[in-house]
Amino acid sequence: MGFSTNQTIEDQISAIALPVVQGFGLELLRVEFRRERDGLVLRLFIDRESGVNVKDCERVSQDLNTMLSLQGVDGDIPGSYRLEVSSPGLERHLTREKEFLRNIGKKIRMIVREPDGRKISVHGVLQAFAGDRITVATERGEKTVSLADLESAQLWFDWKEALKSREKIEGLEKKKRQRKGRNSS
Repeated sequence: MGFSTNQTIEDQISAIALPVVQGFGLELLRVEFRRERDGLVLRLFIDRESGVNVKDCERVSQDLNTMLSLQGVDGDIPGSYRLEVSSPGLERHLTREKEFLRNIGKKIRMIVREPDGRKISVHGVLQAFAGDRITVATERGEKTVSLADLESAQLWFDWKEALKSREKIEGLEKKKRQRKGRNSS
C-alpha cells in the first residue's frame, strides 16, 4: 500500500481501521501512534453506546493486524511497534460533538485557554453543547466555553466520591453481618 507523505500515520491507520471497527458495530474514537518507554505503540480507542469488552478489543486487534499485514503497512511503519486496542475508559476524552451530546449530565474536566494565555482547569457537570459552545455547571455557577478555547475535555470520574460510597456500602454490610450474628445466637 505505502503511506502517503501528506497524511499522518494516525490518519492512514484510521482509514484502514475504520471498516474493521465498524464491521463489529463499533465506533473508532481515536488512533495514537507514539513512542513510549518500552517502544512504539499503535493504540486505537473503540466504543459503542452499550460499551466494549475485552472480546471486542481482541477481535478488532486480530482483524486489524491481518489488514495491516495484507496491505503491507507493517513495512511502512518505522521500527517495530505494539498494537493495542482499548476502550476509552472511565475518564474518556471528548473530542466530537456526538461524544459531548452523549455525555450531557455527566461530570467533565476541561482545560481551557484564557484570553491572557493561561490555561485553567474547569470541573463540573456538562449542561449543553451547541454549535461551538460548551456549557458546564460548576460550583461557582455556569461556565460557557468556546471550542476554540478548549485545550482538552474528558469525563471526570470522582474517585474520592466512589471510594466514600464503597466505604459506606462496606460499613453497612458489616453492620448487617453483625446484626445477623447477634440474631442467630
